[in-house]
Amino acid sequence: PPEELPQAIIILDQKTQDSGYPFHDISGAALAYKLVSALRFAQSDFYNAEICLFDISFDSENKVYQIDCLKIRNLVKVKELHENTHQVNTNSTSTWLEEIKSTVTKNLQNVNQLFTKKEYKMIQKSLNLYDKYLSEDVQYALLHNDLHFDNILYNRKKVKIIDFNDTVIAPIDYEFRIIYQMQQEPWRWADIVMDPYQKPKDYKNIFTYVKKYYQELSNIKYLEERQIIYKILGASKDLQKYKNKDIIDKVINCSKLLIERDEVNDRG
Repeated sequence: PPEELPQAIIILDQKTQDSGYPFHDISGAALAYKLVSALRFAQSDFYNAEICLFDISFDSENKVYQIDCLKIRNLVKVKELHENTHQVNTNSTSTWLEEIKSTVTKNLQNVNQLFTKKEYKMIQKSLNLYDKYLSEDVQYALLHNDLHFDNILYNRKKVKIIDFNDTVIAPIDYEFRIIYQMQQEPWRWADIVMDPYQKPKDYKNIFTYVKKYYQELSNIKYLEERQIIYKILGASKDLQKYKNKDIIDKVINCSKLLIERDEVNDRG
């Protein structure tokens, strides 16, 4: 620097005790650069806007997807989210079929005493149809995996989805199994006492609406049969904890329905 410094318009000194700047060891030039950058950023369209940065990486050794999301405002972190989701049969129809079939088989074997011999034989017959209906080539994607109205927020004509704790890689129709069951069993999700805005009739045609506006679902030939199988899968899991008659009847009735639909398909 020259022997005589010019009169300063502003002095940047991050080393003063009351500067409030957390990084005392950077140079004055670096601090000036950061200040100019901040002033330029303040003139941009991103100033004071919330920006989300999303990244997905895959750990091939442990078959786990690491999902990282960072929300920033004015280049400062506001909130962050880190989740792991296991790879489930990505792009592998045969593996998906094997997992569903083996899970249902194992779960029902654990509680076979809840069924009569005739009922259990009929359930076994329906299990043999899984190969036919789950072998269909369906697109795979990263799914929310817990899609119901408590996890869907609507505000100012914008829809937002929350609670990504159960994300999974699976066929796209698996995402809508709860929506399908809402149509079949509206009372499970329409709690009139707790939420007066929900009414059972609101759920009557919900799966029809989803198919209408989500063309990819309409292209799945055996969509109904697949949803029935997913319903049996969920019921078989519930039976591991709750041995009540409603769940037992659900397994029986859905297995019977799958067989009946198969007979219709064969005739048609």
